[in-house]
Amino acid sequence: MEKKTEKWIIAAGIAVLLAVVVIVSSLSGGEGNTKRFVKNNAAELTQYAETMLQTASDGEQDMYDRYEVTCWPSASMVEFIASGKGLTPSAVYEGFYYSPQDIPLGFQGTQTDFTADGDGWTWEEPGGDNWEYTEKIQDQWYWFEMHF
Repeated sequence: MEKKTEKWIIAAGIAVLLAVVVIVSSLSGGEGNTKRFVKNNAAELTQYAETMLQTASDGEQDMYDRYEVTCWPSASMVEFIASGKGLTPSAVYEGFYYSPQDIPLGFQGTQTDFTADGDGWTWEEPGGDNWEYTEKIQDQWYWFEMHF
C-alpha cells in the first residue's frame, strides 16, 4: 500500500511541476506571445510608433504596456524590448520593432546586412560572435532576437 501512495505522490508532484512550467512560460513572453500581441494591437502600436517617430530623438526611451521602447528616428525605427537576459558577452534581447518602410532593420537602428534565412533574415558579426535574427510579423512590424 505504501508503494502505491508513494508513486501517486511522485506523479502528483510531477504534474504540479509541469503545470507551473507551462504557466511560467506562457507569462514570460516568448516569440509566439510577442507576435500575437503585435497582431492583436497593431493599430494602437502603429499610432504610438508614428507619434514617437515624429516627436522623439534618437535613443529616447519610453514604456508601452510592459515593453521598454526606444525610438530611432534616424533609422526610421521604434524598438520594443520584450525580454533581455544575461550580460555581454552572453546577452540575449528579444522584441519587436516598427519599420514604416517595411524593411528589416538591425538592433537599435544599426545598418545591418541581413541574409535571407528561412522565414526571416540573419546577420552575423564578421569575426565575432554577435548575431541577430529578425522575422516579419505583418506589414511594418518585425520580431527580433539579438545575441551579444
